Amino acid sequence: MLPQAAWSQKAVPSDLQSAIIIKILEHKEGLGKKPGLLPIGILGAKGNKEVSTQQKEMFDSIMALGQVKVQGRQVVPLKLDIADLEKTSAEVLYITPGLEDYVEKIVNYSRRHKILTISGRAVHLFEGVAVGIIPEKKKAKIIVNLTGMEAEGAKFSGNFMLIVKLMKSST
Repeated sequence: MLPQAAWSQKAVPSDLQSAIIIKILEHKEGLGKKPGLLPIGILGAKGNKEVSTQQKEMFDSIMALGQVKVQGRQVVPLKLDIADLEKTSAEVLYITPGLEDYVEKIVNYSRRHKILTISGRAVHLFEGVAVGIIPEKKKAKIIVNLTGMEAEGAKFSGNFMLIVKLMKSST
């Protein structure tokens, strides 16, 4: 079970989350086997100012990292509207806070297409998202939902799995 602090509305700052996402992806097996760019879809919702602001903040944070490569592939953030989910080329989906009504749709899509999901909200983990970057005692904690990870076809290095918190959701 996740600590009560993980349920708080406060999130890990986006600049720290973006750096952690890169570290997570460095440990995801198989990314280096594909050629080309590594697109990370940052989900938003047109017409929702709060979600759009969060989406822009995460997009800008990843862009601020500069020319980052993971397993030899250039990371490219994509602003992706939830309405365009079915058209994405993203290999990773970051679920922006405020998209709670869409998490089930996102998770179903990601599992069908074997796309890794990451979120900064603990509640999303219980809905099947594979990886969470959650605040805990003024630090960022990476939580891997084994159910989501397996359903999305993701595998991580053994060393990575030793340092993260593990959980299983019922979905």
